[in-house]
Amino acid sequence: MLYSYLGWRAIKGDPRDAVIRIIAVAFAATGGTNFQYANLTDTDFTKATLKNTDFRDAILTRTCFKNVEKLDFARPGESYLKIPQVRDVVIKGQGQDKNFERLNLQGINLKGANLKGASFIEANLQEACLQDANLSDAKLVHTLLDLTDLTGANLTGAYIEGWNITTETKIDGVKCDFVFMRLPPDKRPDFITLPPEERRDPNPRRQPANWDQFFKDGNFADFIAPMRQTLNLYHNKPTDPRLIALAFQQLIDEHSDADIELVAIEKKGKNKDKIILKAETAAQADHAALSVSYSDNLGYLQSLPPETIRALLIERESTIRLLSTFIEGKQKTSEPTITISPNFSTHQNQGDTTMSDKSSNFKFGDVGRDVAGIVGGDNSGVAGKEMTGVAGGEISGNVTVSIGEPENSNTPEAPKLADLLKQLQSAIESDTNLSDKDKAKVLKQVKALAEAGQNPKDEDKKDIADNAITMLKGIVTGLPLAATFVESWNKLLPLITSVFGL
Repeated sequence: MLYSYLGWRAIKGDPRDAVIRIIAVAFAATGGTNFQYANLTDTDFTKATLKNTDFRDAILTRTCFKNVEKLDFARPGESYLKIPQVRDVVIKGQGQDKNFERLNLQGINLKGANLKGASFIEANLQEACLQDANLSDAKLVHTLLDLTDLTGANLTGAYIEGWNITTETKIDGVKCDFVFMRLPPDKRPDFITLPPEERRDPNPRRQPANWDQFFKDGNFADFIAPMRQTLNLYHNKPTDPRLIALAFQQLIDEHSDADIELVAIEKKGKNKDKIILKAETAAQADHAALSVSYSDNLGYLQSLPPETIRALLIERESTIRLLSTFIEGKQKTSEPTITISPNFSTHQNQGDTTMSDKSSNFKFGDVGRDVAGIVGGDNSGVAGKEMTGVAGGEISGNVTVSIGEPENSNTPEAPKLADLLKQLQSAIESDTNLSDKDKAKVLKQVKALAEAGQNPKDEDKKDIADNAITMLKGIVTGLPLAATFVESWNKLLPLITSVFGL
């Protein structure tokens, strides 16, 4: 009797008897229908009896199990079917208020299911079919939704903080009156933490922000369009910005076909200690796979001993310097702030700061070389764009004109700066160690300094100058020490910074 009871309890899915269940199902499935290793993508098993069926290592992408019988007697292998509550929802379509947090549900078919209030926090729903599903009030926080079909789904009241959707996520006909961009503290599981100063903030950041307004037809699709086109890499706790930069560079190196381009760095929270890297990619890029790859890279780097990390940082110092500078920010106060160049747009919303440059095609793989143009108020020479006119031509002439402005200024410091910049310009143009392309990049920053020098004590101008100097420092690290420009730069830098009071 005891053995019979244990066998019955195991078959019913009691977690205390998982091993017994595996053995019992394997024995019961002997001689049943064998779909092992089969590709069952889009297969419809509606109302089928699946007792003794072997699904081990089968591809179950969007496979329909609606109203099937005896699925708990099948051999699920490592698929989502091995989880009792998942089996129940794919059969009955009833998952209201259920917890699916952190589960791998890739390819699951929940078409038309009632998932109101269900939690999919950090779950993998890639390639899933959620057509016409009721996801109102659902928690889709950090949920992977690449290639997911949300056609006709109801997302009203869903929490979409950090959800990972792409251009391949289908959103045709989505029904949505409003969404929440933040999961309040009282609804967050222990593994999704908040900094202490935010733990008493109940604001869910509703969109539309006016609680009396609602999305009209098509508005929600327009609202989330930027999210679909962007790879978001989240850092919910303080992380060494140099390791972030190195992990991101490794991601680019490992996935060159994804055409990864950094477009924004967002610092969140009152202490600006949470970071999101936002990158655009090729249309066919798998954002979920890229996100996993990046997390693996960062985790591996964080696990290395300090001496190994130091060696890596020294080896790739010139490559990671610029991005880590942006992430870490200018340390002028005790609180870190992000370094924002004039061509970056800043978005602030309840403690969030976004630094973005959609037009510049800023590509981190070219840090220290091709990003010189993102500072100085001129987008014509930023990464990925060739500048017309090299040293001695159009750019040189523009620099000369710009230097003439502070030279004629009534501000006492301006003429001194003009003289210093003339010396720097001369050193750049005469340096045979610099290519025309390098000369153009350096001269653009000199031009930025000249324009800021018209009023060097103005705080906005000082910020422009500070950013230009940061860019020049990044460029210098990749140049030969014997270069005439490098020698002049090292000599003139203290004098230039003193003019701006930096």
